[in-house]
Amino acid sequence: MALPQEEKGDGRLATQQRFKLAMEFLAPLSGLINRCRLLHKRKTSMGQAMSQVLHGAIEGEYPEQYVNPAKVQFCKGTLSMPFNMDVVRMDEVICLEYQDLLSRLIFGDADDEIIICVYNPELGIAGINDEVATRADGRATIHLPVQLRQASVHVYVLAHSRDWKRFSRSVYLGEY
Repeated sequence: MALPQEEKGDGRLATQQRFKLAMEFLAPLSGLINRCRLLHKRKTSMGQAMSQVLHGAIEGEYPEQYVNPAKVQFCKGTLSMPFNMDVVRMDEVICLEYQDLLSRLIFGDADDEIIICVYNPELGIAGINDEVATRADGRATIHLPVQLRQASVHVYVLAHSRDWKRFSRSVYLGEY
């Protein structure tokens, strides 16, 4: 049974909107996404992130579709994440405290670095911590970019090996 022309057009427009939303959401994160090397040789890091957003993070019905930041996972990997993560926002600083002895015993090293990514999709601005923080430190901080100091931000965290060859999956920690 053939669909009426109007329904075919709406499906095409819905798909186009999904791609546009995914690209707009991921564009400010592209620098970090491209550093996350792949486990799969046939997909780029950005292609993998796009696929995840398209299939798992876009909600709503056309034309009211939107990206749910809590469901976005822009990096995938096998490193374990620290445990008992606690985020505190103090004015222009976000501090992440964590415990890591157990995750190092499972899969990871004391010198794996922790990256905090803050992101405001409405402003299209993202930032990551400049100061190196390792699993062994138990704490990572990020000084918010000037444009984000008065805005709410979505906070993601991930870990990577010192040589940037192994990664954890990115984890959404909430909006602060």
